[in-house]
Amino acid sequence: MKKNYFKFLACFFLFIGLIFLSGCGQGKQAEKEKNNPQEQANSDDQERVEDRQGGDLERVQDEEVRRLIKNSQKEASPRPTSVNKINNLEEKGEINIKEAVKLRLTALAAPDELADDFRGEEEIRRRSSLNSDTKWILNNWDDLSEQEKREFEPYILPPDEEGSIFYGDEEEDLSGLFIKKAKAASPDWENREVNLGASAKLFYKQKDSWSESRKNEEEDRSTYLEIALEDSWPKFKTLLGTEPGERVYVYLVEMNDCGEAFMQNKDGARRCIVNIKADQSKKLLKASLAHELFHCFQYELASKYQNVSNDIDWIAEGTAVWAEDYIYPDYNTEHQYLPKDFFEHLDEELVTSKNDWEYGRYMWFYFLSQYYDDSYVVETLKKAANNDIRESAQNSVPEYKLAYQDYAFYNWNYGPFFKYKDDPEFPEGEHPRGNASKYFTDFEKQDRDYKFNLNKGGMDYRMHSFDPDKGAKYAIFEFEEHPEDITITALINSSGTWQKENWNQTTKKEICLADDQINLIVLIVANSNLKDKGKLEYSLKLEGECPKISQGTMILEQNSQSGPSYLKVFMKSEDVLEYNPESDCMEIVERTISCDYDNKAEMMEGTPMHTRQTSQGQGGVSETYYDQEERPIRICFESGWTTFALDPDTKDDSYLTLTNTLTGNEPRIEKTSCPGFWSSEHVIDPENISENRIQGEEVTTRQGMFGPTSMKIKYDYVFYKEN
Repeated sequence: MKKNYFKFLACFFLFIGLIFLSGCGQGKQAEKEKNNPQEQANSDDQERVEDRQGGDLERVQDEEVRRLIKNSQKEASPRPTSVNKINNLEEKGEINIKEAVKLRLTALAAPDELADDFRGEEEIRRRSSLNSDTKWILNNWDDLSEQEKREFEPYILPPDEEGSIFYGDEEEDLSGLFIKKAKAASPDWENREVNLGASAKLFYKQKDSWSESRKNEEEDRSTYLEIALEDSWPKFKTLLGTEPGERVYVYLVEMNDCGEAFMQNKDGARRCIVNIKADQSKKLLKASLAHELFHCFQYELASKYQNVSNDIDWIAEGTAVWAEDYIYPDYNTEHQYLPKDFFEHLDEELVTSKNDWEYGRYMWFYFLSQYYDDSYVVETLKKAANNDIRESAQNSVPEYKLAYQDYAFYNWNYGPFFKYKDDPEFPEGEHPRGNASKYFTDFEKQDRDYKFNLNKGGMDYRMHSFDPDKGAKYAIFEFEEHPEDITITALINSSGTWQKENWNQTTKKEICLADDQINLIVLIVANSNLKDKGKLEYSLKLEGECPKISQGTMILEQNSQSGPSYLKVFMKSEDVLEYNPESDCMEIVERTISCDYDNKAEMMEGTPMHTRQTSQGQGGVSETYYDQEERPIRICFESGWTTFALDPDTKDDSYLTLTNTLTGNEPRIEKTSCPGFWSSEHVIDPENISENRIQGEEVTTRQGMFGPTSMKIKYDYVFYKEN
């Protein structure tokens, strides 16, 4: 009944959908919750000693596999900025937090004033520590000495107030905290109010000494910010259900960071002060404004977000980068953080602001928007406002553990598994690198154990390469018992064709590498627990020959699409068979099933009544049939033809967890079996049948009431009638 129910549900929503379809920074450590990095490194070395990757890449004959492995080992050359150097000194305890904040601010505002010991090899070109350090000054103001207050005050004054670091002419008067000869030139600030869809006041300079072209350039920049305010404010207000209570003051200034936003007293009110770097392109100016304005909305949502900590910085900056894409989805400014701040550090904690990685951690929220919708980003922000941030991140997502498993899979980002979508496209050249990616060349017979730790929210991408022609033809993976927080996704490359499998419930996996010419198996292991580390242990035994067993694999794929509405179902069943001479059929003795289901229907798109329905889920089950009476039939040899039972019933009919969402409604979780729309039996093409093997791929396409529908059946069974 459950399977029929979901067939009806998917058909209904897809039908309804079709009716309404319309024809910038590196650096920072601030005051954060961290473990001692040296102790952590020592601990990791001890626990990972049995998990050294390796092998001779030159022996890997498949060019695609060799290229993939080589690319995964590449890391961007570590050219530290001044902020990186200062952070490292702070981590080692050689300077305290106050000294670190002073030095970082000097690096951002007046880098030439830094001593050589603190100067980096690379300029600070993107977002860095300014926002966090400014908040630190404000939060610790009452504990500072009078001398320290005089030193820090230039960084928390609004730029149009004398004494601000940004007050004077940047060409003559740029002064820093610890620069003794600060000038106080009048900068001739211009301002205008922005009231169309926003409540803001915009400040920018117009010096008499400037040429007309220079004045016009600054005027144009201010116009871009005004447009960005009008683009962003109403959308953020609708999204979060709140807005700043006082007019926001936005300043166009010369600075090394892309921007900052903090609360300060100005013109008789406590208001959000936003500073935006002037020397940016039009797109970066607008995206930077969206980013910083989102901070203002965060502060209105909860005063907690005005504080500084590892976890607060993670959620505040991650969602602010996400907001750049939310307002300007085709600018792609957010993706600048992918190479250095994300894909190289997937093995690290998810909730981290180490080395400014919180900016790259926007990808968790980017994933939530695509996997579910934007409301789950808002839910996380609101729940975290008054609760533990890590617990809120987990509790705000339906079927969180399975979603996190898919997040790790999405981050593989290598063909054909490009799951992220963007306008015009998500960067396809980026995928896991560095410590998160490991390779093992497994060619000869072996029996080897692997064990490794996983950080809180950490991911490991483990590439086992094979070559059946060089000795090892049969692989046996055995997994030790592990917590449900640890998930395992297997990607199997067979002669250039990839398959995805869910190995969460797998304790033992036997694979004949020679039969399918399997040259690579990638294990994507993820720890969805954000508060505790995890550990996985498994063994891989390789043998010289595949045993003589009746076994095989059945893959069923269904795809239907019309416009943005679609239905995708993938089911894989790996079976061990036994011949029943009475029925002349091969019966299933053992089977392992994995299923992925993805259905989306867009209704009344482009209208105020636009509604989205989604059903997504994955699951698997392993079953053994001890009594012949309960064994499902897979293949029957009848007079004149041979038939398959495509989807025999399982004892467990609730192995698939589906999360159903409908705009304006709470998510609904259902347990079912794989809800595909395939027939119960299929007659096998005679050309795909040999003496002891049935192997083939058949595709049918039809035009139905739900749009073009394709059904692919792929099968490969070796069978022996002598048991």
